[in-house]
Parts: sequence; structure tokens; C-alpha cells
Amino acid sequence: VRRRSGPLRILRQSELYDFGELVHSVEFQSTQSEKNRVLEDVLSVLARQGLMEDVHEMMVRLCLDEAFVNAVDHGNANDATKKVRVRISCDERYWSIIVEDEGPGFADMDIPDPDSTEALELEHGRGVLIMVEFLDCVWYNMSGNAIQMIRRYNRPKAEDEDFET
Repeated sequence: VRRRSGPLRILRQSELYDFGELVHSVEFQSTQSEKNRVLEDVLSVLARQGLMEDVHEMMVRLCLDEAFVNAVDHGNANDATKKVRVRISCDERYWSIIVEDEGPGFADMDIPDPDSTEALELEHGRGVLIMVEFLDCVWYNMSGNAIQMIRRYNRPKAEDEDFET
């Protein structure tokens, strides 16, 4: 997903892949209690691995929570028999978190334009915008049931720096 100005543009990849070394992988049931437990677990892994500075914890927490809520509530429709899979990997510069649900995915048009007047009154639709503003890159797989969040660690995001592929 890209946004410097104007509407969100969804970036799709045919395949989402781990960066460098896989440092953590977990699968959980689509319940709020499991979502909250895994959120704390993932934040602990990022901190222990030195991939997240304390000053960024709140924004990383917010981005992860948005991705997990989308997977549990929207993707898996709060069906506890469906799973959410999370993979954390990193190389020497970036960490990557892939969150995948068992739902049907979404279409680009399902995400409201955050700049539209109508969107101001909606109770949803800002999660992707929050992720895009804080992370270096946000990709979805082609079907829309998996998101990859990428951030360079141990430094603030530069306004003029694009993710290097």
C-alpha cells in the first residue's frame, strides 16, 4: 500500500516471503483472547530480538492490532475454528511480519478512501491508513487474505525514503 498523498493504493504481491531469518512463527484461533495473547507475544519477540525500540512500541502495537483485528473479525468472521498465522522474519535492516487468515480476502474497493467526507463518519476503515503511515511497506497477497508489514528497525521512518527491493 502506498500513500504519500491522495487515495490509498493497494500493492499486491503474487507471493509474500520471509526476509532473511525466520525468528518466530505462531498460529492461533480466531478469538479476541487469543488475538490479544499473540499480540503481546509478538511484541515481546520484536523487543527481545532488538527489532523494535521502546519509543516505537505503541505504533507497532497499533499496526499489529489492526492487522490481527482484520484477520480475526473480517477475514475469519470471528470463527474460532479458523486460524490466523503469523510469521516474523528479519534481515540486517528490515523486519517483516506476515499475518494470514483463512478468509476469502478483500477487494481494493472494500477499503474506504480515508480522505472522503463519507469516511469521516465511519467507525472503521482507518487501520490500513495507520499501517501505511508508520511502516515502510505494506503488501497484500493477490487474494487479500494475507498482509506483509515491513519496517526498517532502529531508526525512524524517513519521509523521503522508499522501501528498497
